Amino acid sequence: MNRANALIIGTYCSKAIQGRVQEHLKYETKIRYDPIEFLRIVNMLMHDPVWARYPYASADDENIKFKATRWRILDRLCQEIQTVT
Repeated sequence: MNRANALIIGTYCSKAIQGRVQEHLKYETKIRYDPIEFLRIVNMLMHDPVWARYPYASADDENIKFKATRWRILDRLCQEIQTVT
């Protein structure tokens, strides 16, 4: 990786974008050595939501979050009932 890409990825990219760039199909052949192409891919991936690539995993994650929230609310209610009685 040349110095420009190292500076961009180390300073301005989050860990999520770094991972998505390195998973890209053209990373080893084209993106890694071309800073302009690297910036194009980063720009594209910033505006390409992850849930659009993994619809089933995203739905499952939302389901898990919903259930966890529901259980936290029920747990708080049970604690309140125990303190009242």
